[in-house]
Amino acid sequence: MSELSSKIWNGSLSVCVVLSPSDSNQMTHNREFYLTVDRNSYFPLYYTKLLRFFEPYLLVPGWSKSSEWWLEFEEVPLKWNYPIGLLYDTLTSLDPQKRKADSTWRLILHYRNYPDYILPLPDYKTLESHWVNQVKESCYVQHGTAKLVMVLSKQDSSDLWKSVEDHDVQKFWSIMPKITSKSSKKLKNIPLRLYLPVSDKVIDVPIEAYQSDGDPTKLGDALHKVVPDLFPSTKNNIIAKPVLHGITLPLNIPLTELSYECIYVDGFLHVSIVLIS
Repeated sequence: MSELSSKIWNGSLSVCVVLSPSDSNQMTHNREFYLTVDRNSYFPLYYTKLLRFFEPYLLVPGWSKSSEWWLEFEEVPLKWNYPIGLLYDTLTSLDPQKRKADSTWRLILHYRNYPDYILPLPDYKTLESHWVNQVKESCYVQHGTAKLVMVLSKQDSSDLWKSVEDHDVQKFWSIMPKITSKSSKKLKNIPLRLYLPVSDKVIDVPIEAYQSDGDPTKLGDALHKVVPDLFPSTKNNIIAKPVLHGITLPLNIPLTELSYECIYVDGFLHVSIVLIS
């Protein structure tokens, strides 16, 4: 594991969560819960901690045993199956250079009126199943097969998910290289997903790891090919910026390097496209 991978893994956000008044037994006072969340994680992994705090204030105490809660940011429901860092970069659409280092992300916690377009979360095991499927998909994109995931030992499979739950960087990177090939020359495609600004559109297309001349495909080349209106230049950010883990990416970086250093825990490079204001 490199120093860069370690820094990315340790990226975090300050969050303030407020219980929705419609789900609260408090008539006049909204309770607030402040916590630090890992960018490279998922919100349902924090639900137990949140509900432990809010349980005395729930309109129905039994709701604390349910997993079917959801979070809202400025009237937009958050998709629990998206990594936290991706949600922040996409929904705030903030240029990393203009963010305040001490800013707090304010969210509202809901139970009732579960949004139709968010995947159901009947139990916390659903998150693990979703994550496994995403890891298989990212492996397939890279190698043309998901075999490397399928042949993991039962212990490795269990430990890999446990490392996500516990946010254990050492354990994660002791197993993940068995899925992400150690040789970049063995990569077929890059597991890249682009999240467009001011929309709910996600571009998920195979990006070849290497060009016809044998050189690694650079991020600028990929963006110009896939979204030329937003990236008319392969070298300079003119209309928009690519943001990953809260960092503006240079367009000249090879995607193979990103795929080894900057993946989320599901094996994908989730890149938010932020308009330059």
